[in-house]
Amino acid sequence: STAATLSRIKQRFGLSPVQTEYIGASTSLGAILGLLIIVAFGGTRCSRKTLLLTDSIAYVAGFVMVGVATNYTVFVAGRTILGIAHGVSTMIVPVYVGEISPKEYRGLFITFNTAALNLGLPLGFGLAMGLDSYVDISRWLFIISGVLSLAFASLVARFVPNSPRDLVYHGRLEKAQEVIKKLSYPDTLTQYEMVQEINALVKVFEENKKARFKDLFTAGNAKAL
Repeated sequence: STAATLSRIKQRFGLSPVQTEYIGASTSLGAILGLLIIVAFGGTRCSRKTLLLTDSIAYVAGFVMVGVATNYTVFVAGRTILGIAHGVSTMIVPVYVGEISPKEYRGLFITFNTAALNLGLPLGFGLAMGLDSYVDISRWLFIISGVLSLAFASLVARFVPNSPRDLVYHGRLEKAQEVIKKLSYPDTLTQYEMVQEINALVKVFEENKKARFKDLFTAGNAKAL
């Protein structure tokens, strides 16, 4: 959507060609930074719900900064924050969806996430380009996106549970069973099977504690890499 309104943004700030390129690059650089942050700090230390909520707030901050920006520096800073938020969500959302989905539908639900992203991009671009022909919506486009992100953050805080796998990792086994029941897993898992699944996760985590990063590059993992 930024590309569709870029001509008006250039006029508003009086941008040079190099500055215009930085507007696009700032989001991509932010996304790389977001991925690195998750890998280094947030992959297991924080719950999935906490990461989703924090990521939604980052989206709100980024969109508002871009929407109200009165100079180039604030605009690029907002775009960078949006890139970081995008990098985090790209990493966390598929993992979270996979962790809360029943085995029978896990692949389908993860595919929905990818399909929604690829469908939303051209729809957003087309909408922005069409409306921009009539009025300068570049500011309102980002502010509305910020409001939608805030609404999503509220839904996350109120309704989204931590994933059972994440709860087991942090030793909250009883809460993990509660979430499984809340997600209607009893329709596909008996109580015995549910306990077995949780015990299997505990065993996996115990084994993973012995794993090291350099183990990825052993001969046994060469084909997978």
